[in-house]
Amino acid sequence: MSEEIRLSGEWFINETEEILPGTLHINESEKHIYLVLTKLCTPENPLSGIKARGKVSMIKGNIDTGGNILLYDCKFGGQHTQIFQRTQVAISVKYAFWNLNVANIEELRFPKVSVDFGEVLEWADLCFFESDYKDEMYAFKWKCEEKIEYSVDG
Repeated sequence: MSEEIRLSGEWFINETEEILPGTLHINESEKHIYLVLTKLCTPENPLSGIKARGKVSMIKGNIDTGGNILLYDCKFGGQHTQIFQRTQVAISVKYAFWNLNVANIEELRFPKVSVDFGEVLEWADLCFFESDYKDEMYAFKWKCEEKIEYSVDG
């Protein structure tokens, strides 16, 4: 028995500006996420197709039960059309973000991250940087105190 979660809703593809109904399948045990989109055919267009192809950076979804999901790094598979009925496509998804609203993909990317533990380490009197300014350049030296050992039993 598979432990698969299925979430139905409407899905918006930024690149093609299509809004399509579909079902998101999340299999937590196998670490696999995929989306199946469906486009119904009309009498005017019995071979309706889905415009998006290949790789799409993100797909936004509104779930029928409320809430939204952002799908990131999506790869489209081949489309399957049943004439006069519908066209379906399966999409492999790398990441799914719950209740995340972004206008474009750039909001998900970080150009750089800086983490500074210096003040905490210096406050704890364990390690710190010592700066030295020479020849119009800063040089940083890492200073550590003696090794500290704690007795866990005590």
